Amino acid sequence: MYSKNTYLFAKIFLAVYMMTILGGCVQKIPGTDGHNKKKEVVIYLAEESTNFKEQLLHGIESFLLEHNNKSMQINIMVADLPSQAMQADILITYYSYAMLFLDYTGEIIFLDTLLNVENFGQKAGEKIREDVELRDAEDYQIYWLGSNLPNERDKQLFNEINKGFLMEKSNIEQIMDSFSKKEEIALWLEQHQGIIAVVGADLQTVEWLYECAIDVGRQYQLSIFSLEYSGEVEQMIRRTMVYGTVLEDPQAIGREIGYRLLENAPREFSGGWQIVCRDNLDFPEIKQLREFQK
Repeated sequence: MYSKNTYLFAKIFLAVYMMTILGGCVQKIPGTDGHNKKKEVVIYLAEESTNFKEQLLHGIESFLLEHNNKSMQINIMVADLPSQAMQADILITYYSYAMLFLDYTGEIIFLDTLLNVENFGQKAGEKIREDVELRDAEDYQIYWLGSNLPNERDKQLFNEINKGFLMEKSNIEQIMDSFSKKEEIALWLEQHQGIIAVVGADLQTVEWLYECAIDVGRQYQLSIFSLEYSGEVEQMIRRTMVYGTVLEDPQAIGREIGYRLLENAPREFSGGWQIVCRDNLDFPEIKQLREFQK
């Protein structure tokens, strides 16, 4: 009835027609076309408490649960050793651990860099200035002391602290010093008389400065702000030997990390660092953050 050519044409037409109809109904197998991505993420925070790491992980996972549209498969592991992170796509750690990962070739997210330097620095400067003014100082200055030479990020942060303190300097490095011995801080303190404010970059510096001030009876002439928190610093604050410090909010930081792991997720980061001083040390939210550090 029909020629072979007509029959063959009908088969081809039907095949094309069915492909057209079904094309929009066929679901692609995840991961076979490159659209579904997979990331291996490793967190290395060796010196942080288990509680802190758990809360950080909770913040990341809660953000991913709310905003990941399943186009991204993200596996997260908390590492105990640097070697466990070498094969990860993304490493989350502190800048102080950078030397451990010189051979790492993936992406690194330093928790330190998540800090809004401008916002935090100026708020800290304002709070320190308020404390110094309560000491009835007519003329006062703010300095940066640390165990290591300040890096570019330290300089940027201290520049913002100076703005809040209302003591802007053309050369910020002139009032930033580093010391490796307690005796050096004692000499520095002797050379800087009167009421002064000091930003202590690390716990060792804050401890030495605190002890040297007591040795010469100047503990109430110094307004010390520690950029690192510890139980000892907390006790110094309670004894009014240290004005304040900063506490990390691991859940808030975790949510910021979650934002950075996803594409096109809504930005919600309101800050993962809380300025702590005598006025708010025992507020419920501060008590909770202190528990996260244990």
